[in-house]
Amino acid sequence: MMNKAMLDFLGCPICGGAPLHLLGGAEEDGALVEGTLKCVADHRFSIHSGVPVLIDEALISGEDWTLWQQHLEGFQKRRVRRQQEAVQITHKLGRASIQQQAFSAFTGVQTGRLLDVGCGPGKFRYCFDSGKVTYIGLDPIILPESAEFPLVAGIAEHLPFQNASFNDVTVLAALDHFKDKEGFFREVHRVLVPGGRFHLLQSIHEAKGVKGRLKYLAHEIKDWTEARLGAANPAGVPEHMTEFELNDLKSLLSQFFTIEKERLYEPRLLALTRLFISLKAK
Repeated sequence: MMNKAMLDFLGCPICGGAPLHLLGGAEEDGALVEGTLKCVADHRFSIHSGVPVLIDEALISGEDWTLWQQHLEGFQKRRVRRQQEAVQITHKLGRASIQQQAFSAFTGVQTGRLLDVGCGPGKFRYCFDSGKVTYIGLDPIILPESAEFPLVAGIAEHLPFQNASFNDVTVLAALDHFKDKEGFFREVHRVLVPGGRFHLLQSIHEAKGVKGRLKYLAHEIKDWTEARLGAANPAGVPEHMTEFELNDLKSLLSQFFTIEKERLYEPRLLALTRLFISLKAK
C-alpha cells in the first residue's frame, strides 16, 4: 500500500524521474488508496487500491512491446500455477523461500531503501528487518498481495523513481523477462545513490558437461509439462525474452557495472544453476 512518504522518491517514468505530486486522494489507515499523481510536465497517473500505477502506454507501444506483453501474460499464468504447486509441496521456509533467504544473506543488505524489480508477491521482503530496510516492490502485474507491502506498478526499462532514490536494487530470477536489459541497467544507475549496489539472482541456461545437460533436459521437460497442462505461451511468444549463459551474462553486466562478488547457487538436484552477483555502478 502507498503512503505519503513514498512521494519523496516516486518519479515520472516519462520524464526520467521528475518528482510527482499528489493532486488529491482518499486515505485509509494512513495509506493512500485512491488519487492522482502529477509531474511538472502535467503527466498524470492514478493510484488504484493503494497502488500507484506508473505505466504509460506510449512507452510500451510497438511490435516488440506487443510481444513482451504477450510473453508477460504467459509468464503470469505459469507463475500462478507454480505458486499453487509451491504451497502443495511445502518447499517454503517461513514466508520466504530458501533460495531468497540465501540470496538475501549473500547481498549483505541490512539497512537503507531497497527496490525489488519484478517483485511478484513481494516475499523477498520477509528476508529483511522492516525497521532497518525500507522495501519497495516494482512489478507490471498487480497481484492480490499488493495490499500487504509498498508496491509500484511500473516497468524495469522506465523506473518510476527519482534519481538517487535507493541504496540497493535487486532482481530475483526476472531479468530474463525484461525486454531491454541495457535500458534497465541505465535506469539502475540513475536510481541508485552514489556507491549503491545492484544485486542479481538469475538462472543460467547452459548445457555444458553431463550435469549441465541433465539440468537443461529437466528444464525442457518442465516446460513441456506446463505446456501440456495449458500454461504454454502462444506460438511465436517466448517463455524467456532472453536465456543467459554464464559468461555472456557476466560480459553484459560488466559493460555497466563492476562485479563486487559472485556465487553459483544450486537450488535443487536438477534445477538450473543460479548466479548470485553483486555489482556497483561504473
